Amino acid sequence: MNILHVSDIDVSSCGGGMNTVIPELIMRQLLYDSTLNETLFITRKKYKIAKQIPYFICFMEGNFLKYLQKSDLLVFHSVYNLKFILLYFFCKKNKLPYLIVSHGGLSKVALKKGMIKKKLFKFLFLNRFVKDATALCFTSLEEQLSSVYTDKKYIIVPNPIQISNYSYRLDVNNNDEVKMIFLSKIDFYYKGLDVLFDALNIIKEDIVNENVFLSFYGYGKNKEVDVENINSTEKDILKLILRIKELNIGERIKYCGPVFGHQKMEVLKNSDIYVLTSRSEAMPLSISEALSVGTPCLVTHGTNMSNLIEQYKAGWSSSLNKEDLAFNILKAIKEYKDSPVTFRKSARVLYEYNSSIDVGKVSIDQYKTILEEK
Repeated sequence: MNILHVSDIDVSSCGGGMNTVIPELIMRQLLYDSTLNETLFITRKKYKIAKQIPYFICFMEGNFLKYLQKSDLLVFHSVYNLKFILLYFFCKKNKLPYLIVSHGGLSKVALKKGMIKKKLFKFLFLNRFVKDATALCFTSLEEQLSSVYTDKKYIIVPNPIQISNYSYRLDVNNNDEVKMIFLSKIDFYYKGLDVLFDALNIIKEDIVNENVFLSFYGYGKNKEVDVENINSTEKDILKLILRIKELNIGERIKYCGPVFGHQKMEVLKNSDIYVLTSRSEAMPLSISEALSVGTPCLVTHGTNMSNLIEQYKAGWSSSLNKEDLAFNILKAIKEYKDSPVTFRKSARVLYEYNSSIDVGKVSIDQYKTILEEK
């Protein structure tokens, strides 16, 4: 079976997201079935790859269409890529079956940001692109139900969870204080940061009284951020810093810049509660990373992980509403102080459950099924 994954990722990047998920998915598929012929087609000009890749990578240059012709199935990752238009028409002309992996891009919330451009894109291209797809692919039923194409045939393939080589922590550093952490892209709209700060404003006195610290980590427009001299183009980060100042509770809430790799995992491990608010996500890797080191999570329903978090008692969930979020932040602080080891053990159990899923088998079996039904 020849599978061509189509995306615009940078496989050398350490930034996570699709840059991590897609290569890991291909690796899992090859581990499940070594007879597969897997290709990653990157829709940009060739760039230098700083590490060894055990599968074929091609770029959008030269006679790149020959790679499409050889494929039994194309897997388009995400949707907002104008280069997909040419590839779509080539697939349609040559009757090549293809899947669209949403990566959160087909949600109602995602289509609201930049609404005019996206409505035009949806009318001119996206509706046809989805209609002619063999199926859509989501990471969870929650993600599928929040999409604008709920009537389209679909499959569910969870994001592959990388097996963590980092040690996890079950002990308590300081029972008197609670260290909370937000670690994600600094994007006020998608990450619901406006609502988070409204919630923090409601409970800022409690934050002081309960001896709580909240550190924000992440990048904005660019992955390199000088915390001491933030570029004027980093509007979301500057807005974040302004909202922190407006809370006026000193160093209890601060922005620390982006972290990657080992440093990121250490920051997560040494935190008590990982906070991720979101209007729309597709199974965020950062939640899995937090769980892997035993850090329970406080998430909103838009992460599409709230049901599992609640089911395994690996943290807390909330709607993206300032009053509800304020209530659940205080609830998380109190319950964690009462039973920190219990929550940390449950977080690790959920991680082990997620990482035990054979995503290679799940994905390939469903690929074959939809091709047989075509």
